[in-house]
Amino acid sequence: GINNEEKILQDFSEKIHVPLIGIVPRDNRIEESTFEGIPIIDRLEKCDITNIMEKIAETIFFDQKNAEKPQPIELQEMRDIYEKSYTRK
Repeated sequence: GINNEEKILQDFSEKIHVPLIGIVPRDNRIEESTFEGIPIIDRLEKCDITNIMEKIAETIFFDQKNAEKPQPIELQEMRDIYEKSYTRK
């Protein structure tokens, strides 16, 4: 995994002024499903991952009128985020 991954995501969302509405945990089944072209929600029975994905989708769908537009950030800020994200556990 990535050290402080949730903090990095939260910091990034704050920098671009868009709320973080959910974090899908890392799971090899997501990657496998992507390579096979099968939606993860179709591949897995109800589980934590699909529940989180459904909640994120519902939030996006039902809260569109309150959606924030991302604000641009400077290239150096993006580089800083990138460097933080590759400090492995």
